[in-house]
Amino acid sequence: MSDEKENPGLDERLKDLDPQEIYNIKALMKRMQGGNITPVAVGKTLPEAVLIGDEGSQRLSKSMTGITERSIAASVEENPEALTTALFPIIGSAIRKALEKFLAEFMDSMNRGLEKTLSVKRLQWRYESIKTGVPYLEIVLRETIQYRVEHVFLIHKKTGILIKDVSIEGKTGPDSDMVAPMLSVIRDYIKDSMALKKSEEVDSIKAGAHTIMVEDGPYATLALFVRGNADIKARTAAQEVLETVHLRYGSVFKAFSGNMKPFDGVESLLKRCLISQGRQSEKKKPVYAISLLSIILLAFLTFGILGIVSGQSRKALIKSLDAEPGIVVVSSKTLFGKTKLKLLQDPRAKMAQDVASSVKTSLLRYTLVSEPYLSPLFSDSMPANKAVPEELLALGRKLAEIVLYFEQDSDELRTGQEGAVREAGNILSELIGKSAAYGFSTSVDIVGHAAGNVQDEAALLISDIRAKKAFALFAEINTHLVNYVKALGLGISEPLVPIELTEEDRIKNRSVTFKAIFEQIK
Repeated sequence: MSDEKENPGLDERLKDLDPQEIYNIKALMKRMQGGNITPVAVGKTLPEAVLIGDEGSQRLSKSMTGITERSIAASVEENPEALTTALFPIIGSAIRKALEKFLAEFMDSMNRGLEKTLSVKRLQWRYESIKTGVPYLEIVLRETIQYRVEHVFLIHKKTGILIKDVSIEGKTGPDSDMVAPMLSVIRDYIKDSMALKKSEEVDSIKAGAHTIMVEDGPYATLALFVRGNADIKARTAAQEVLETVHLRYGSVFKAFSGNMKPFDGVESLLKRCLISQGRQSEKKKPVYAISLLSIILLAFLTFGILGIVSGQSRKALIKSLDAEPGIVVVSSKTLFGKTKLKLLQDPRAKMAQDVASSVKTSLLRYTLVSEPYLSPLFSDSMPANKAVPEELLALGRKLAEIVLYFEQDSDELRTGQEGAVREAGNILSELIGKSAAYGFSTSVDIVGHAAGNVQDEAALLISDIRAKKAFALFAEINTHLVNYVKALGLGISEPLVPIELTEEDRIKNRSVTFKAIFEQIK
């Protein structure tokens, strides 16, 4: 509808005015009638209106919380990738900060826990508790807590009826039915006796170790029972909770007739007031935590160094025992710092204690289990103090250094080992000639070995097969020496590497070696 129809005679009244003035007056009339309320106009004024509406009590922010949460939930359900992409730049920083906070809190918690156990001050408090009869927890709270909100009451302002109340866990609150009327009576009495103005209110009451902090709203009153001296944070929390309660339950308060059912969800809001504040003290370094961690670290380093030294000493002893003629280290097991060595020992060999002394190792942490056997390095007819000539022993050691290797868990020789077998034959030929000059006869055991740490039938069988395979190859290459050799499978009883730690160690034990045996010619 045009301006002329709504305002007949308008042009007649404006005809004497300047055209620009006529235009301005008509535009103003349209604006006053809502003609210019368009999406564009709203878009220009809405941001400013939102800022103004959110100032002070922030009621606009609180009223938009629900729809904002639902909008985010719908966005995540429809397209979670968009929100993930938007949050990506801050997630890494947030995680780092969370970890830093966790470590700091962990150290602080450990330090406080140790301080509670070891602190002289805590012992003094316990003594005071025993002496005075005051509960220990009460003394701790008195000394460490600046304030703690223990009970919160929501009271209908007009009727004085208690709506809801909450308390901290494990704390019995005052009689709920008595709180609201007594609080109203006390406040009215103080107000009347001090002739306070109607606009003035009694917002706190001191009672022994407690302070009753009161916040009033249009429809409800919030009362906080505080132990200690509360600061501004407690009152701010009460004001914010009271504002939120009025925002969510304002209409319910207006129509209140004694029905508490509509207020069932208000406890979660009241619990926000159950806050506490510890006494401010000078920031201390976590001395107790650092001390404990230092002791633990020192203990680990000490045991680690001792373990390394003990391991090196053990390896040196095993190596010396294995190298001693007439002694074979069958197995070695270490448990809780104690090492058990199983030995095969010729009665004519050097004593294990003497070998240990030569490498400066004490046998206090060792258990030696020896089984007698006759070593081929000693002849039955030889005196106990007479051994095989050194020249023959040197050739025997040279022969023992020749090792034939096999495939893993197999009796198949690795290819390309014919040269080693031929060299073994040459050494044996030399031994036969020189042994006769010394009055000895020589033979060779082709000894099969197996990897592992359990001497069972499988280990003995595979080592025997390997020995026979090596014997067959030796006989093929050194036909004239067949009568001087024999095959012998020992399983894991004489390993090349006593303690297998790596795959290379196991490869060495999956092998065949040559052992020279000397006997004095009678």
